[in-house]
Amino acid sequence: LQRLWAATSIVALDENYNRRVAGFPNVESFYEWCSCLPLLPNLRVPMIFLNAEDDPIIPRCLWEPVKELASRSEDMAFVSTRHGGHLGFLEGGSFSPHSVTWLDRFIVEMADRAVETYAS
Repeated sequence: LQRLWAATSIVALDENYNRRVAGFPNVESFYEWCSCLPLLPNLRVPMIFLNAEDDPIIPRCLWEPVKELASRSEDMAFVSTRHGGHLGFLEGGSFSPHSVTWLDRFIVEMADRAVETYAS
């Protein structure tokens, strides 16, 4: 329990709590089990992978396999932004967040482009 409270990174938290609770012998096998990467080649719908460079959870080294997959597909795209955090892309601050965010506008724009592309 002491190591759990002393954790200063996601990896330390996963090592000292998550992988143990889930019954994995080490954090590497836990991460392998959690990974969606083996499933991505089976996607049969258009997909946009959106990552922020300042994401504290997903390191940039994990982007490469997804970028490679997207580069080989007409139905996939990899987009990165300078800011956005992890599941962020929020606007307006913690005390008065905007009800419509950058991510909302991005999704609508991509949907509009998809309709234009597939309708013609």
